[in-house]
Amino acid sequence: MRSSQAVRSTIKNAAKILYYDLLDEEPQKWEAKTIDQSYAVQQTSMTNEAFRFVASTYIVCENDHGFPPVYQETFGELAVSRIRRTSSGHSPMLSHTATLAAMMDETVRPAVQTRGIS
Repeated sequence: MRSSQAVRSTIKNAAKILYYDLLDEEPQKWEAKTIDQSYAVQQTSMTNEAFRFVASTYIVCENDHGFPPVYQETFGELAVSRIRRTSSGHSPMLSHTATLAAMMDETVRPAVQTRGIS
C-alpha cells in the first residue's frame, strides 16, 4: 500500500494482490476500478456497528495476498462472527461466486425459515 500525502491510500499492484485468481484480463479490469481510500477510515472510531446487534458471518479467504488469513480471523473474532472459510483470494465474489453464494444461502436460510419468510 502506498500513501498520497498521508491522506489517501491505494493498493499498489491490485491485479496481483487482490485479483490474481481471476482469469485472463479480469485482474486488470478490476484493478482499473479500484479507488483510493481515505486514511481516516483507519483512524475513525466506529459507533453502532451492525455486528454488535445482528449475528454476522466472516468469510476468511485462505489465499488472500492482501490480508493474510490470520488477520482476517482476528477481524472475525473481534466482531464475534461465525467464521467460514474459502480457498479464494481477496475477492470471492468474483473468483468463487458459486461457493460464496452457497455460503450465503447456508447462513441466511435458517434465519429466514425461523421467521417464516419465504
